Amino acid sequence: MKKILYGLLIAALTFGTISLPTIKVKAQSTKKVVSVDTLVDAETQNITFNPMSSKLSAIQVTVKKVTGTVAGKVYLEGTIDGNYVLLDSLTLSDQAINTKIFPFTRSVGTNYLGYRARFATTGTQTSTASASWLRRTDD
Repeated sequence: MKKILYGLLIAALTFGTISLPTIKVKAQSTKKVVSVDTLVDAETQNITFNPMSSKLSAIQVTVKKVTGTVAGKVYLEGTIDGNYVLLDSLTLSDQAINTKIFPFTRSVGTNYLGYRARFATTGTQTSTASASWLRRTDD
């Protein structure tokens, strides 16, 4: 009986310490951030990502309040032939930071050759604008 228990103990320790090899894959991504000069009062500025490579995951737009009352909109637009079409928008409110991430699903992918974020501010305000894109090359 002792031999059986001893054999089971050895077997348990042997199988319990065997580890299966694991492979760790580092996420492959590319990110670009572009900033625009300060937006003052009623002003329109564009940040253009053209041409855009495939496997685009998301575009993020951000407006940071400096002074005044921030208002207006940020429009995400896409183009194939140089004529931009509206894809989505962010309504700006009077807060310290307005930001939105526009995700692109894997099934949809990058449908346009270029994108732009059009920042259209109104009112009496001063703010800064930025836009970023993220590509996942490992998808």
